[in-house]
Amino acid sequence: MKILEIIRKYWKELLLIIAALIVFFFAHNNKVLKEENERITSNYYAVCDSANTFKTKNGLLATKTKDLEVTIDELNARYGDAEKMIKDLKVRVKYLESYQKGVVEKFVHDTITLHDTVVNNVAMKAGSYSVACTDIDVLVNNDTLDFKLQTRDEIDILVSIEKEGKWWQFWKFPRKKNYVTTATSTCPDTKVTVNSCKIKK
Repeated sequence: MKILEIIRKYWKELLLIIAALIVFFFAHNNKVLKEENERITSNYYAVCDSANTFKTKNGLLATKTKDLEVTIDELNARYGDAEKMIKDLKVRVKYLESYQKGVVEKFVHDTITLHDTVVNNVAMKAGSYSVACTDIDVLVNNDTLDFKLQTRDEIDILVSIEKEGKWWQFWKFPRKKNYVTTATSTCPDTKVTVNSCKIKK
């Protein structure tokens, strides 16, 4: 009885509270849907945009790519069973913040001059090649090529924010922010491409 009396007495206030809860629910749901739509749209354009490769002032190759925001399932779909690899590294998936996959390509084309040599009383041809970050030693015995390759490399990876459009393009306000990963190697003729994915919780 007391509950019915309270309802009769405060029915207007109760209706206002219920209406406020309904408005809050729909507003929150609309915000979630809007954020998800923006995420999917941003990922679409990031995938469609090809990596931007350019040369630095020092003549090194640098590559710039837009970051993605993905769920674990989307990460697995893009990079195979990434979740298994993450677990193999003893990282708990629920604590994972981002995933980066890098590809290093080195471009070397040159000539190695061979000279006569004797190894273990066997006549062979030998040669060596050395350039920044790469050393190659070869031995040629008839139709067999024996070689030793040593490479040294350092990779710089930067994550930054870039705003779409120019400051004077008022019709694009608020300007959307994109996370961008730029990678470069300290070795010449080496291209490093890093795809970075922020994990959506």
